[in-house]
Amino acid sequence: MLTIPNVQGSILVVDDNAVIRQIMKLALEQNNHHVTLANDGCQAIDMMRTHFFDLVLLDIMMPNMNGFQVLEYMAQEPALARIPVIVISADSQIDSAIRCIQLGAEDYLVKPPNQTLLRTRVNTSLRKKFLYDQEQAHQAEMEQMYEAVNMANQAKTEFIAMAAHELRNPIAQISVTNEIFRRVGPLNEKQEQLLDQVNFSLERMQALIVDLDDVSRLESGHIRLKLGPLDLNQLISMI
Repeated sequence: MLTIPNVQGSILVVDDNAVIRQIMKLALEQNNHHVTLANDGCQAIDMMRTHFFDLVLLDIMMPNMNGFQVLEYMAQEPALARIPVIVISADSQIDSAIRCIQLGAEDYLVKPPNQTLLRTRVNTSLRKKFLYDQEQAHQAEMEQMYEAVNMANQAKTEFIAMAAHELRNPIAQISVTNEIFRRVGPLNEKQEQLLDQVNFSLERMQALIVDLDDVSRLESGHIRLKLGPLDLNQLISMI
């Protein structure tokens, strides 16, 4: 038979009976759990606000603030609503168990709980809690990575736009200078070849700038692609 090892956690035991609290504490500490005790619902809420707990074992019939009220309060607080609760009560009425589950409790045991059953339920709840925490941490990490990728893409788009803009001025100056050379006077063959090479390079640079502009506008959402029919014969004739 496969035995699932115990998971250690920080557990809050809430019960107005001091003897029950100590019995629960000793039983849980035998499985290496860190146990904190509260004698009523109000004290439990105060502890949950200031301390981290992986699980709450909650009694129902308590003075000042009963277990139902604690569950209602926890459900309204996002930070507390994530803490699993196992209700352990002397009330064996099925209606009480149903109400606790409806209020967010994960499980319901009747006092005095069987020690093996209690250990199993605690272990199961802690495992679910730890798996949920890992999933949330992984999701948060993925969201951070997604945000970093978006920021990198935005920086790349801005750089492309800036590069295209900054290249226009020197290319325009080179083009004007090239045209002035042609108007100064007759050019020999070598000079003509050099100017033709310059013009060819200018055309390539201008085409590159147009491509950079298109990429920048496409990534920033300023270009919308429209799908339509394509005449393959016309396309082939243009090649």
